[in-house]
Amino acid sequence: MARKAKEGTIDLYYLNSNNKKEEKKARAKHSPSSYKKGKRAKENTTKDNDAFNFDNEIVIGINVLPDQKDNKSNNKKKKTTNKKAPARKKNIKQKSKDTKEDNDKFNFDNEIVIGVNVLPDEKEKTNKKNKENKKDKKVIQKNSQEVKRNIKKKNTSENLNNVDKHIKNYKKAKLILKIFMVLVLFAGVIIFLLTSPLFNIKNISVTGNDKVSNDQIISLSQIELETNIYKMVNSKVEENIKENAYIDTVSVKRKLPNEVNITVTERKPKYMLQYGNAYVYISSQGYMLEVSEEKLELPVISGYSTSQEELKAGNRLNNEDLNKLEVVLKIMESANNNDIAIYVSEINISDANNYTLIFESKGKIAYLGEATNINDKMIVLKQMIIKAEGTSGKAFLMDKDKMYFREE
Repeated sequence: MARKAKEGTIDLYYLNSNNKKEEKKARAKHSPSSYKKGKRAKENTTKDNDAFNFDNEIVIGINVLPDQKDNKSNNKKKKTTNKKAPARKKNIKQKSKDTKEDNDKFNFDNEIVIGVNVLPDEKEKTNKKNKENKKDKKVIQKNSQEVKRNIKKKNTSENLNNVDKHIKNYKKAKLILKIFMVLVLFAGVIIFLLTSPLFNIKNISVTGNDKVSNDQIISLSQIELETNIYKMVNSKVEENIKENAYIDTVSVKRKLPNEVNITVTERKPKYMLQYGNAYVYISSQGYMLEVSEEKLELPVISGYSTSQEELKAGNRLNNEDLNKLEVVLKIMESANNNDIAIYVSEINISDANNYTLIFESKGKIAYLGEATNINDKMIVLKQMIIKAEGTSGKAFLMDKDKMYFREE
């Protein structure tokens, strides 16, 4: 049975039974022959029993264990003290009491004696290891939870992605089906429009023409009746009609289900070019409209540089003559504002530094020089024509400071 310590707040147990046998042997060796000595020895043995045997027991809370050499030296001292004189017995008693008090008094703040086979350092290590293991377990649990969450998130994201893919594929298929249905419907409508006799052309109307007749315009358009109205190409019809030099602009429109409207604007002759015994009618833009032997009541432009080979209906004056034509238009506009344009029968443009106006009905010729200060020159020329009414002559207006009329 284990023996309980008498003093102290902590219960101390000696759990090793072999220790008692060794203690008894020690008592037999060190016990004296006298009764008193034996009694004292018994007290010492009880003290020794109460004292802790550091060889066989394990002490927790002590930093350094006592060496075996120290124990042997103590035992030797005890043997020697038993053989010494009675004068030292008091000292021995006092020492034994002190040792008993030292052995019985533990510093319970720093030392705990427990009859177990584990050292304090190992306990601390085990406690630390347990704590670390607990922490590791907690970390592992947290990591496992995070991993599970991540896996769930991945699974949910993958599921959502798969759902999105399915939805997108469904939408794409639906869109493709819609487009296909629309194309089929559109193709059906086109086939119906191109083949149905309901859209065959029955009538062609022409508006805006004066010089060119309706039949001419219709024949130029190359539109045939009873053809499908949607087979007609508007741009092609416009180009065909513009082959006539008098046609300036063309607009072709379908009037469903079976009618075509053609609207044109015509060019008008403003001047003439004398070409042998014939005349070439030209517009204000320099387009040659017609070559005819009939002389119209229009001013004749002479002194032009365009070659005779180019004098054909549908052609246009060359660039040099077009630039001079712009000056002629300014001169005639100013003459019209002064009411003398109706008397102009010919305009000579051979010299760009000296434009000449011929008034055949008045018997007069005006030399304008360059087309500068043209409005002032037209005012002076009008006064000269009025004053020299009934007489022929020449007006010199080249120098604005020296403008005069010379009778012939």
